[in-house]
Amino acid sequence: MDDSLGGMFKITGSNYSVWKSKMRDMLVVKDLWLPVQFGDKRPDKIDATIWEVMHMKTTTYIRCFIDMSLYNNFNEESQAHELWEKIGIMFQNKNAANQVSVFRKLVRLRYQDGSSMAEHMNAFQGLIHQATSLEVPLADEVLALFLLGSLPDSWETLVVTLGTAGPDGKRLSLARVKSSLLDEEARRKEKDISSDSKALLTESERGRPRNRSPQNREKSGTRSKS
Repeated sequence: MDDSLGGMFKITGSNYSVWKSKMRDMLVVKDLWLPVQFGDKRPDKIDATIWEVMHMKTTTYIRCFIDMSLYNNFNEESQAHELWEKIGIMFQNKNAANQVSVFRKLVRLRYQDGSSMAEHMNAFQGLIHQATSLEVPLADEVLALFLLGSLPDSWETLVVTLGTAGPDGKRLSLARVKSSLLDEEARRKEKDISSDSKALLTESERGRPRNRSPQNREKSGTRSKS
């Protein structure tokens, strides 16, 4: 089931970290986040009856995006914060096996030349969210190195450039790496377009008939008169 606003998707178990972030955003947009945030501590400015209805709306909305194979595990909760915590307990298992699995995915993530850099960074950020949910501490510079490590050899020049500290002595940051990768992708696309244009122009010139010299045109005219 896709929501008309934001393309919300159902939780299946393997997509919990992304689902959690997306669902929180959707609840905030629809003014349904307060029951999750405050739980049974009703804000003074909200009437008790209205507060109960808000809990019902929030739990109903959340359950709309739980896969049917999991639905029966969460169909009895009437309090939004309890439902939210129960989902987290089921899927946010912080054991060593899950942590190792995320690290393996980070190490194996590879960018393919010609594919979308934005999509690659989106996949990378999804793994970072999983690591964060498993309480795996990763410094910003380490994340930047992971992202650089996912690039193929054709990007080696940029990798070396970014890995060299500038005159200001600033350390490598994930934000700087992301910005540089998008700039480099745009530069390469522009270069490819320019190369294609030159190739088309060359082919066009090869197929164009050469102009005859004035002397040849004069001889041709004389022959016609004769």
